Amino acid sequence: MKTLLPTIMDTAFTAFITFLLVFILLSFAISRPFAFVFSITIASLVALIVFKILKNRKARVLLSKAESDACEIMCAQLNLYTQKEQIDFFYSVFKSNGIEVEKKNNYLYFAKKHIVLYPKFSFDNVSKTDIVRVFNYLGKADNAYILSEKFSGDINDFISRFGGRIESVYPEKVYKYLAEKESLPKEKYPFNKKQKLNLSAFRVLISKKKAKTNLGFGLIFLIMSYFVPIKIYYIIIGAIFLILALFCRLFGLEEANTQNA
Repeated sequence: MKTLLPTIMDTAFTAFITFLLVFILLSFAISRPFAFVFSITIASLVALIVFKILKNRKARVLLSKAESDACEIMCAQLNLYTQKEQIDFFYSVFKSNGIEVEKKNNYLYFAKKHIVLYPKFSFDNVSKTDIVRVFNYLGKADNAYILSEKFSGDINDFISRFGGRIESVYPEKVYKYLAEKESLPKEKYPFNKKQKLNLSAFRVLISKKKAKTNLGFGLIFLIMSYFVPIKIYYIIIGAIFLILALFCRLFGLEEANTQNA
């Protein structure tokens, strides 16, 4: 529920902005009743697509800037581990914390919970072959969790075909658990940090909190267009603010990511 409510709010925000933008555009080409119907239809379709995307994205754990950097280092190191080294590493973490687990050739098995844990940290990421391999490890009552740095949309769609018996676990969750247990992997090779653009001055403009402000300005300009002789200027500016509001809402920086920047 914690992730579902923000997803619904973001989807509703997207549908509203999409409706306004499409309605403005279509109003110049067709009559307003038809423009209204088409705008509702298009906004609904966009909302369905955005809801699906956001639902997957919100499932990921939110990390601060410092945690995100540490998580990136963790992934880099685990990607360098062989499959056997990954199995040994996670096995030792669970055993040191008193968790009963069996070590198999390519996975860990929690017999009491009927869980298969398959670490697949790799620079090649997870493939459909990996998914099928994990499925073949499952007994009738078992469920599986695949740990990896990335899962493409195509892979997540493929995973969803197995009726919830296989789930993807993103690195943020793995990092939170290992950091809590003070069991982050030792560096096998110290990778140099990525050189990132300094966007500190730009962060304020793309903050998620700015979405409401931009929406307000957009609506003001659109309303004003009804009372001035040269409407196109106000419509264009209003549309720009609406697009910026939508961008901030969907892609803007969260508070947890900016406070430690």
